[in-house]
Amino acid sequence: MGFNQKINDAMNNMSRAVTTQMMQDAPADLKYVYIGPVDEKTRPFCLDAASQGALTEEQILALGGEYAESLVSGGGINCRHNWELASDDIQGQFHRGTQAQKIIEEKLLTKPIEPLNVKSAGKHASVKDAENWAALHVANKVDYSKIEDIKVVNAINKNLLDLKNKGYGFYDKIEPLPARQFKKGIFASTDTVFYYGGLANNHDNLTKLIKKHQKDGWFIKSKNPIKQAIDHEFGHNLTHYHLSRMKDRNRNLGKAISKLKSKYTRGLTAINKKHGVNGLFLDRIPYKLKNGRQESLSDSAKLNWKKDRDEWFVSRYASTDADEFAAECFSMALNSDKVSPVAKEFMDILIKEKIIDSY
Repeated sequence: MGFNQKINDAMNNMSRAVTTQMMQDAPADLKYVYIGPVDEKTRPFCLDAASQGALTEEQILALGGEYAESLVSGGGINCRHNWELASDDIQGQFHRGTQAQKIIEEKLLTKPIEPLNVKSAGKHASVKDAENWAALHVANKVDYSKIEDIKVVNAINKNLLDLKNKGYGFYDKIEPLPARQFKKGIFASTDTVFYYGGLANNHDNLTKLIKKHQKDGWFIKSKNPIKQAIDHEFGHNLTHYHLSRMKDRNRNLGKAISKLKSKYTRGLTAINKKHGVNGLFLDRIPYKLKNGRQESLSDSAKLNWKKDRDEWFVSRYASTDADEFAAECFSMALNSDKVSPVAKEFMDILIKEKIIDSY
């Protein structure tokens, strides 16, 4: 190694050490990119690091090995690269920016997916690979043997990882429903197990089925029906045990949810009374009684009723019992553009009882 090279390496390593110290003192959500020349001299590792895009310090360290070392020594002797605060402008962060962007984009397009890498969520080509990934990242034991549609498995994995990353936790097991329930089942959940059924074995048909239930008001409305259904089940994961009769359950949580469910029902009744509604067809078409006979409301009366009810309403399924009420409130809070104040209050209860940290 020549004297000039030693000087250059020492200066570059000092710069990296300063950046690393700044990372440790900076907010954890700040992201960094690996920058420097991208050309014919660029090492394979440096090209790979440059193609990773923006990462937090934790994500860099999680990649292990050379990535952790690159924070202080780059890609090795005479390396021209270092980690810097991220920018949306790829070209502006590299020398010969246009060429660098082209090389990085080609690298991203040809870069193989590592089946067990956490970033592979929702991208697997085989059910077995997705099953092995899930057992590593979102559950302790996983059995996807009765699902043939990889799109469904990928949707489950991706959404369960999202819930885990938000700090809500994960399941002990993922497995098919028992034989008697499997054929007509979609998803189900306890506080420890996520179940799937036969109706979840076709992504397109499953989406259509959930959309139909959403249209009928049975489930909350959302832009991603399958995600909404998975989030509903995870609501059971968070609350099912505490709504049971187990001795060590959180009694305060169970009481608070039951009390809120009663408040929700009373609220719907009060809205009906305010607008002179005596009953509903399928929980969504109001009518009044006159001389013992059912009569439709005027169009303007229906609109006024609907406006008040839609602000309070969660779903028809939420009226079933406290368990389903909790699951629908959780799903609404995570998926709906318009969240009922009841669903917001439910999430606040989860935070107060230390079930979740935030939403």
